[in-house]
Amino acid sequence: MAPFDFSIDDHEFQVIAADGEPVEPTKPINSIFINAGQRYDIVVEAKNDTQESFWMRAKGLTGLPWLARSAATGLPGFNDEGLAIVRYNVVSTSEPTTEQCEDIVTVNKFDFTRATPAVLPTTPSDRSIVQFNITRLGGVISLDGGEYNILRIPDQPPLLTISNGSTTADLPDSANARALEYGKHIEVVVVNSMNEQHPFHLHSHVPWVVGSGQASEEDIYNNNLPPSKLEGAMSRDVYTVPPCNTDEGGHCVDVGYIILRFTADNPGVWMMHCHIDWHMDIVLAMIFVEGETELQAKGPDAFSSSLLSVCKGDST
Repeated sequence: MAPFDFSIDDHEFQVIAADGEPVEPTKPINSIFINAGQRYDIVVEAKNDTQESFWMRAKGLTGLPWLARSAATGLPGFNDEGLAIVRYNVVSTSEPTTEQCEDIVTVNKFDFTRATPAVLPTTPSDRSIVQFNITRLGGVISLDGGEYNILRIPDQPPLLTISNGSTTADLPDSANARALEYGKHIEVVVVNSMNEQHPFHLHSHVPWVVGSGQASEEDIYNNNLPPSKLEGAMSRDVYTVPPCNTDEGGHCVDVGYIILRFTADNPGVWMMHCHIDWHMDIVLAMIFVEGETELQAKGPDAFSSSLLSVCKGDST
Protein backbone atom coordinates (compact mmCIF):
# COMPACT_ATOMS: atom_id res chain seq x y z
CA MET A 1 0.00 0.00 0.00
CA ALA A 2 1.84 3.10 -1.25
CA PRO A 3 1.60 6.66 0.02
CA PHE A 4 0.31 9.19 -2.47
CA ASP A 5 -0.03 12.90 -3.24
CA PHE A 6 -3.62 14.14 -3.51
CA SER A 7 -4.60 17.12 -5.66
CA ILE A 8 -7.40 18.62 -7.76
CA ASP A 9 -6.30 20.37 -10.94
CA ASP A 10 -6.54 24.17 -10.75
CA HIS A 11 -8.07 24.09 -7.24
CA GLU A 12 -6.91 25.01 -3.76
CA PHE A 13 -8.11 23.56 -0.48
CA GLN A 14 -7.55 23.83 3.25
CA VAL A 15 -7.02 20.97 5.69
CA ILE A 16 -9.36 21.18 8.71
CA ALA A 17 -8.76 17.77 10.33
CA ALA A 18 -6.04 15.11 10.32
CA ASP A 19 -6.90 11.50 11.23
CA GLY A 20 -10.16 12.78 12.69
CA GLU A 21 -8.43 15.37 14.92
CA PRO A 22 -9.63 18.95 14.24
CA VAL A 23 -6.86 21.38 13.28
CA GLU A 24 -6.70 25.10 12.65
CA PRO A 25 -7.44 25.56 8.92
CA THR A 26 -4.19 25.50 6.98
CA LYS A 27 -3.14 28.04 4.40
CA PRO A 28 -4.66 27.33 0.96
CA ILE A 29 -2.70 24.49 -0.67
CA ASN A 30 -3.01 22.48 -3.88
CA SER A 31 -1.45 19.15 -2.82
CA ILE A 32 -1.23 16.98 0.30
CA PHE A 33 0.87 13.90 1.07
CA ILE A 34 -1.17 10.99 2.49
CA ASN A 35 0.45 7.86 3.88
CA ALA A 36 -1.16 4.43 4.20
CA GLY A 37 -3.97 4.65 6.76
CA GLN A 38 -3.92 8.44 7.12
CA ARG A 39 -7.01 10.61 6.56
CA TYR A 40 -7.58 14.32 6.00
CA ASP A 41 -10.72 16.47 6.00
CA ILE A 42 -10.44 19.30 3.49
CA VAL A 43 -12.51 22.28 2.35
CA VAL A 44 -12.15 22.91 -1.38
CA GLU A 45 -12.44 26.41 -2.84
CA ALA A 46 -14.99 25.89 -5.60
CA LYS A 47 -15.11 27.95 -8.79
CA ASN A 48 -18.11 30.20 -9.39
CA ASP A 49 -17.80 30.86 -13.11
CA THR A 50 -17.10 27.63 -14.90
CA GLN A 51 -18.85 24.67 -16.48
CA GLU A 52 -15.59 22.76 -16.88
CA SER A 53 -14.53 19.44 -15.42
CA PHE A 54 -11.26 18.85 -13.56
CA TRP A 55 -9.13 15.83 -12.73
CA MET A 56 -8.83 14.79 -9.10
CA ARG A 57 -5.55 12.91 -8.64
CA ALA A 58 -4.05 10.41 -6.22
CA LYS A 59 -0.47 9.98 -7.43
CA GLY A 60 1.24 6.97 -5.87
CA LEU A 61 4.82 7.42 -4.66
CA THR A 62 7.11 4.53 -5.55
CA GLY A 63 10.79 3.80 -5.18
CA LEU A 64 12.90 4.69 -2.13
CA PRO A 65 12.15 5.97 0.45
CA TRP A 66 8.46 5.24 -0.20
CA LEU A 67 8.64 1.69 -1.53
CA ALA A 68 11.52 -0.68 -2.17
CA ARG A 69 10.55 -0.88 -5.85
CA SER A 70 9.84 1.88 -8.35
CA ALA A 71 6.98 1.92 -10.85
CA ALA A 72 9.65 2.52 -13.49
CA THR A 73 10.78 -1.11 -13.09
CA GLY A 74 7.71 -2.16 -15.05
CA LEU A 75 5.31 -3.81 -12.62
CA PRO A 76 2.75 -5.64 -14.83
CA GLY A 77 -0.55 -3.79 -15.02
CA PHE A 78 0.48 -1.27 -12.37
CA ASN A 79 -0.97 2.24 -12.60
CA ASP A 80 0.52 4.65 -10.07
CA GLU A 81 -2.13 7.35 -10.51
CA GLY A 82 -5.79 7.11 -9.54
CA LEU A 83 -8.16 9.60 -11.18
CA ALA A 84 -11.64 10.94 -10.50
CA ILE A 85 -13.57 13.82 -12.08
CA VAL A 86 -14.88 17.00 -10.46
CA ARG A 87 -17.74 18.23 -12.68
CA TYR A 88 -19.39 21.64 -12.51
CA ASN A 89 -21.72 20.72 -15.39
CA VAL A 90 -23.50 17.62 -14.12
CA VAL A 91 -24.78 16.66 -17.58
CA SER A 92 -21.30 16.65 -19.12
CA THR A 93 -19.83 13.27 -20.06
CA SER A 94 -16.53 14.41 -21.53
CA GLU A 95 -13.23 13.80 -19.79
CA PRO A 96 -11.30 16.79 -18.43
CA THR A 97 -8.39 18.26 -20.35
CA THR A 98 -6.83 19.87 -17.27
CA GLU A 99 -3.26 19.34 -16.14
CA GLN A 100 -1.73 18.98 -12.69
CA CYS A 101 -0.43 22.16 -11.06
CA GLU A 102 3.26 22.69 -11.70
CA ASP A 103 3.85 24.98 -8.71
CA ILE A 104 3.09 22.75 -5.73
CA VAL A 105 1.89 24.44 -2.53
CA THR A 106 1.56 22.08 0.41
CA VAL A 107 1.95 21.86 4.18
CA ASN A 108 4.48 19.87 6.20
CA LYS A 109 3.07 17.01 8.27
CA PHE A 110 4.38 18.67 11.46
CA ASP A 111 3.00 22.13 10.67
CA PHE A 112 -0.59 21.37 11.63
CA THR A 113 -1.95 23.10 14.74
CA ARG A 114 -4.54 21.30 16.84
CA ALA A 115 -7.78 23.19 17.35
CA THR A 116 -7.26 22.65 21.11
CA PRO A 117 -3.48 22.68 21.71
CA ALA A 118 -2.06 20.55 24.50
CA VAL A 119 0.91 21.22 26.80
CA LEU A 120 2.72 17.98 27.67
CA PRO A 121 4.91 17.16 30.69
CA THR A 122 8.60 17.92 30.25
CA THR A 123 9.65 14.45 31.36
CA PRO A 124 7.67 11.25 30.69
CA SER A 125 7.07 8.68 33.41
CA ASP A 126 8.26 5.88 31.14
CA ARG A 127 10.34 5.81 27.93
CA SER A 128 10.24 2.83 25.59
CA ILE A 129 12.30 2.29 22.44
CA VAL A 130 10.80 0.13 19.70
CA GLN A 131 13.36 -0.57 16.94
CA PHE A 132 12.40 -2.49 13.81
CA ASN A 133 13.83 -4.02 10.66
CA ILE A 134 12.79 -6.50 7.96
CA THR A 135 14.86 -9.62 7.33
CA ARG A 136 14.45 -12.71 5.19
CA LEU A 137 12.53 -14.22 8.10
CA GLY A 138 10.04 -11.36 8.32
CA GLY A 139 9.54 -8.22 10.39
CA VAL A 140 11.65 -8.11 13.56
CA ILE A 141 11.30 -5.88 16.62
CA SER A 142 13.75 -5.00 19.40
CA LEU A 143 12.34 -3.59 22.65
CA ASP A 144 14.55 -1.23 24.66
CA GLY A 145 17.75 -2.54 23.07
CA GLY A 146 16.98 -6.22 23.59
CA GLU A 147 17.13 -9.10 21.12
CA TYR A 148 15.22 -8.83 17.84
CA ASN A 149 12.15 -11.08 17.70
CA ILE A 150 9.43 -11.90 15.19
CA LEU A 151 6.02 -11.50 16.80
CA ARG A 152 4.37 -14.84 17.47
CA ILE A 153 1.02 -14.47 19.22
CA PRO A 154 0.75 -17.19 21.92
CA ASP A 155 -1.94 -19.85 21.57
CA GLN A 156 -3.88 -18.16 24.37
CA PRO A 157 -4.33 -14.44 23.64
CA PRO A 158 -2.26 -12.28 26.04
CA LEU A 159 -5.37 -10.32 27.09
CA LEU A 160 -6.85 -13.48 28.60
CA THR A 161 -3.50 -14.61 30.01
CA ILE A 162 -2.94 -11.31 31.81
CA SER A 163 -6.50 -11.05 33.11
CA ASN A 164 -6.12 -14.56 34.55
CA GLY A 165 -3.23 -13.35 36.71
CA SER A 166 -0.10 -13.76 34.62
CA THR A 167 2.29 -10.87 34.05
CA THR A 168 3.82 -9.44 30.90
CA ALA A 169 7.13 -10.99 31.99
CA ASP A 170 5.45 -14.42 31.86
CA LEU A 171 4.78 -14.04 28.13
CA PRO A 172 7.36 -15.54 25.73
CA ASP A 173 9.94 -13.19 24.23
CA SER A 174 8.34 -13.81 20.84
CA ALA A 175 5.20 -11.99 22.07
CA ASN A 176 7.15 -8.72 21.64
CA ALA A 177 5.29 -7.39 24.69
CA ARG A 178 6.07 -4.27 26.72
CA ALA A 179 4.23 -3.41 29.97
CA LEU A 180 2.92 0.12 30.58
CA GLU A 181 1.77 1.25 34.01
CA TYR A 182 -1.77 2.59 34.12
CA GLY A 183 -2.13 6.38 34.29
CA LYS A 184 1.49 7.16 33.44
CA HIS A 185 2.60 9.62 30.75
CA ILE A 186 4.43 7.45 28.23
CA GLU A 187 7.07 8.25 25.62
CA VAL A 188 7.66 5.75 22.81
CA VAL A 189 10.53 6.20 20.37
CA VAL A 190 9.96 4.15 17.20
CA VAL A 191 13.29 3.54 15.43
CA ASN A 192 13.61 2.63 11.75
CA SER A 193 16.74 0.68 10.74
CA MET A 194 15.75 0.67 7.05
CA ASN A 195 16.06 3.01 4.07
CA GLU A 196 12.26 3.00 3.59
CA GLN A 197 9.68 5.07 5.46
CA HIS A 198 7.01 3.21 7.47
CA PRO A 199 3.55 4.42 8.59
CA PHE A 200 2.91 3.10 12.13
CA HIS A 201 -0.31 2.86 14.12
CA LEU A 202 -1.06 2.01 17.77
CA HIS A 203 -4.48 0.49 18.35
CA SER A 204 -6.91 2.42 20.55
CA HIS A 205 -4.61 5.44 20.96
CA VAL A 206 -4.03 8.74 19.18
CA PRO A 207 -0.62 9.84 20.50
CA TRP A 208 1.03 13.22 20.22
CA VAL A 209 3.92 13.32 17.75
CA VAL A 210 6.60 15.39 19.50
CA GLY A 211 9.72 14.71 17.42
CA SER A 212 11.11 13.04 14.32
CA GLY A 213 14.35 12.85 12.36
CA GLN A 214 17.54 10.85 11.90
CA ALA A 215 20.19 10.21 14.56
CA SER A 216 22.75 7.67 15.67
CA GLU A 217 21.50 4.71 17.68
CA GLU A 218 23.76 5.84 20.52
CA ASP A 219 22.12 9.27 20.68
CA ILE A 220 18.65 7.72 20.61
CA TYR A 221 19.31 5.23 23.40
CA ASN A 222 21.08 7.91 25.47
CA ASN A 223 18.19 10.33 24.83
CA ASN A 224 20.56 12.83 23.26
CA LEU A 225 18.07 14.20 20.72
CA PRO A 226 16.80 17.67 19.76
CA PRO A 227 14.16 19.10 22.14
CA SER A 228 10.69 17.65 21.70
CA LYS A 229 7.70 19.79 20.73
CA LEU A 230 5.76 19.62 24.00
CA GLU A 231 3.47 22.60 23.40
CA GLY A 232 0.97 22.41 20.55
CA ALA A 233 2.08 18.99 19.33
CA MET A 234 -0.20 17.30 16.79
CA SER A 235 -1.94 14.04 17.71
CA ARG A 236 -2.09 11.46 14.92
CA ASP A 237 -3.64 8.04 14.44
CA VAL A 238 -1.03 7.05 11.81
CA TYR A 239 2.49 8.54 11.82
CA THR A 240 5.38 8.20 9.41
CA VAL A 241 8.67 6.85 10.76
CA PRO A 242 11.32 8.36 8.45
CA PRO A 243 13.99 6.22 6.76
CA CYS A 244 17.59 6.03 7.88
CA ASN A 245 20.28 8.17 6.31
CA THR A 246 22.48 6.14 3.97
CA ASP A 247 26.08 6.29 2.78
CA GLU A 248 27.19 6.05 -0.85
CA GLY A 249 26.82 2.27 -0.69
CA GLY A 250 23.20 2.49 0.47
CA HIS A 251 23.98 1.34 4.03
CA CYS A 252 22.27 3.00 6.99
CA VAL A 253 24.45 5.41 8.95
CA ASP A 254 21.88 7.25 11.07
CA VAL A 255 18.56 5.55 11.82
CA GLY A 256 15.18 7.23 11.42
CA TYR A 257 13.00 7.85 14.46
CA ILE A 258 9.71 9.33 15.61
CA ILE A 259 8.81 10.23 19.21
CA LEU A 260 5.28 9.66 20.50
CA ARG A 261 3.65 10.67 23.78
CA PHE A 262 0.38 9.40 25.27
CA THR A 263 -1.27 8.72 28.61
CA ALA A 264 -1.70 5.05 29.47
CA ASP A 265 -5.34 5.35 30.53
CA ASN A 266 -6.91 2.53 28.50
CA PRO A 267 -6.21 -0.90 30.07
CA GLY A 268 -5.80 -3.62 27.48
CA VAL A 269 -3.38 -5.39 25.18
CA TRP A 270 -2.79 -3.14 22.19
CA MET A 271 -0.87 -3.84 19.00
CA MET A 272 1.44 -1.33 17.34
CA HIS A 273 2.28 -2.15 13.74
CA CYS A 274 3.29 -0.87 10.32
CA HIS A 275 0.24 0.08 8.25
CA ILE A 276 1.62 -1.24 4.95
CA ASP A 277 -0.45 -4.35 4.25
CA TRP A 278 2.31 -6.81 3.42
CA HIS A 279 4.40 -5.58 6.37
CA MET A 280 1.49 -6.63 8.56
CA ASP A 281 1.53 -10.00 6.79
CA ILE A 282 5.17 -10.51 7.82
CA VAL A 283 4.25 -9.36 11.36
CA LEU A 284 6.13 -6.08 11.67
CA ALA A 285 4.41 -5.48 15.01
CA MET A 286 4.58 -5.59 18.81
CA ILE A 287 2.13 -5.28 21.71
CA PHE A 288 1.76 -3.01 24.72
CA VAL A 289 0.20 -4.48 27.86
CA GLU A 290 -1.41 -1.40 29.38
CA GLY A 291 -2.64 -1.44 32.96
CA GLU A 292 -1.54 -4.97 33.83
CA THR A 293 -2.63 -4.64 37.47
CA GLU A 294 -6.01 -3.23 36.45
CA LEU A 295 -6.59 -6.09 34.01
CA GLN A 296 -5.73 -8.63 36.69
CA ALA A 297 -8.06 -6.95 39.19
CA LYS A 298 -10.99 -7.07 36.75
CA GLY A 299 -10.27 -10.66 35.76
CA PRO A 300 -11.79 -12.50 32.79
CA ASP A 301 -15.31 -11.81 34.08
CA ALA A 302 -14.89 -8.24 32.80
CA PHE A 303 -15.17 -9.54 29.22
CA SER A 304 -18.27 -10.66 27.37
CA SER A 305 -18.93 -14.37 26.91
CA SER A 306 -18.61 -13.97 23.14
CA LEU A 307 -15.12 -12.46 23.49
CA LEU A 308 -14.06 -15.15 25.94
CA SER A 309 -15.25 -17.86 23.56
CA VAL A 310 -12.97 -16.43 20.86
CA CYS A 311 -10.03 -16.19 23.28
CA LYS A 312 -10.54 -19.80 24.35
CA GLY A 313 -10.85 -21.01 20.76
CA ASP A 314 -14.48 -22.06 21.27
CA SER A 315 -16.15 -21.88 17.86
CA THR A 316 -19.61 -22.11 19.44
